Amino acid sequence: MIKQYEEMNEQEKLEWTFREKIVKQKRQPNTTVEVYGKDTGGKFIVGQRGLDGFTHDAIQDIDWALPENQFGYKWNKHGYRGPDDNNGVDIIFAGSSLTIGTGVPYEKSYPHLVSQELNLKHINISDFDTLTDLADSLFNFQHLNPSFVILNDCWAINGVNWLMRFWLKKERNNDTRKIIKDIFYDSNSKVMKLFDLAIKQAFPNAKCFILEPEEKRKFWAYEYELQNIKSVAYAKNDIVDLGRDQTHPGPKTHKVFADKIIKLIKDSKDL
Repeated sequence: MIKQYEEMNEQEKLEWTFREKIVKQKRQPNTTVEVYGKDTGGKFIVGQRGLDGFTHDAIQDIDWALPENQFGYKWNKHGYRGPDDNNGVDIIFAGSSLTIGTGVPYEKSYPHLVSQELNLKHINISDFDTLTDLADSLFNFQHLNPSFVILNDCWAINGVNWLMRFWLKKERNNDTRKIIKDIFYDSNSKVMKLFDLAIKQAFPNAKCFILEPEEKRKFWAYEYELQNIKSVAYAKNDIVDLGRDQTHPGPKTHKVFADKIIKLIKDSKDL
């Protein structure tokens, strides 16, 4: 019998709140799994809207149950999705569940499409919930000396943003709410500034891009003009279809994202 939230003890409430993080499968190298993260295989409903705020306006138009639409999540020898050859890597992709290609076959994901179109070797070390989590792993790959580092907006910028889910929505004192919000945006901006400086030091020969929304999102908001990372902005109307999980963008949207990045890379290389 499933307990109601009100019936749970504090530990059970905590586990329920973070259930997406708890049940998310660990990635075992050299294995393939049928489902991963929010993609549990059977969440799609043709004709229905997306389940997430940033995909809500898109309509599911793919019957993912058809044989030709079947796919799995293949982890390479390092436990990542995509190529596993680190020699002569041109692009490092690092981002959230979007960049790992949740909900779509990897060959339909924007990292694969970008690399294929430009004939550049890549690795994909996604996925991460926050930019600070991402940084911990990304900077371990600086020895690869890539030509490009391509990121995307994560669920949040700072690891402490998880606190906002518990605190702010329950806080009733307006003065306290303002203090929380001011500290939140200030810390996000400072983290972005530090990350912007750090990535230049870690990858001095790379051109860096970040795929992120035009409008501020709840936990992806900052007041700082990036100096070393070029923003690749997307709008809500760029999200035109849905993945198998009814939550993440689908193949056509990944193609839109890929085209935006390809253009900027070509411009930067003067191809």
